[in-house]
Amino acid sequence: MARTAKTTTLLGLALSVWMTSGALAIEPVSFEVEQIGTSSRILVIYPEEFGDQRPTAEIEEAAGGQVLIARFSEPIEGDVSQILDDLSGRAAMARVDPDGRAIRFAMTGGSFQPQVTTSYN
Repeated sequence: MARTAKTTTLLGLALSVWMTSGALAIEPVSFEVEQIGTSSRILVIYPEEFGDQRPTAEIEEAAGGQVLIARFSEPIEGDVSQILDDLSGRAAMARVDPDGRAIRFAMTGGSFQPQVTTSYN
């Protein structure tokens, strides 16, 4: 009986690790910047298979508004280098955190009103 209990425990542990690893997978995304008048919109584009189950995001300011941080509920990966060119000098630096859960922007000045919106195809 002890062997069955150990086998069941190991199987349960292995199953929970397997199920959790899928939830922690880093999602490949792409980025686009839209210029709307004097405003810029940064789009984080997830693969179509996400449908309306895309991870969520929150945005915050740090360092007196000089750093803009977008935090994601699930890790992402993508190339943010094009964002800097497309922001027309509004940000000096952009990077994805090593754990993939945030993008940080070093803003060059001016005022901005950060917000998060979600849309689906």
